[in-house]
Amino acid sequence: MDAASRSLALMKRSNGFALALLLGAGLAACSGGGNSGPSGGSCVKPTAPQLLYPIPGSTAVPDTLNVVIYAGNGQSDTITLFNGGVEVATTPTTLPTTLPSPMASPTNPAAPIIAITFQTLSVATTYDVRYALPAPCNPTTASMGGFVTQ
Repeated sequence: MDAASRSLALMKRSNGFALALLLGAGLAACSGGGNSGPSGGSCVKPTAPQLLYPIPGSTAVPDTLNVVIYAGNGQSDTITLFNGGVEVATTPTTLPTTLPSPMASPTNPAAPIIAITFQTLSVATTYDVRYALPAPCNPTTASMGGFVTQ
């Protein structure tokens, strides 16, 4: 094989390798990766709602509590309480005529103030207040704070 034939054979192999490299990079870019769902879309987390009552981190919250109040973000209106791995179902409700105290002040004064209600809470239990994230986020909820009952 002369020098010209060897050079042509080497060029063909180099072009084949470059094509395989480009195809591999293209497939990796299209696979989504990271925090994506089955559709391959990416998760865009909204600004978190703000837990106002009980104030996040509160302890000795009465287990007779039947309302949580938060400043909404205009996007996440599904709020759930979690007691360890147990979900406590919530229902939107009207704000109490007299707001409970102590209550945090909303960091965004224009945010809607929303109340949710639920069944009786357990004594001496930690609760995590979580809001729904849009599809295709995984996990599907994020915490906006928590409290401990007395």
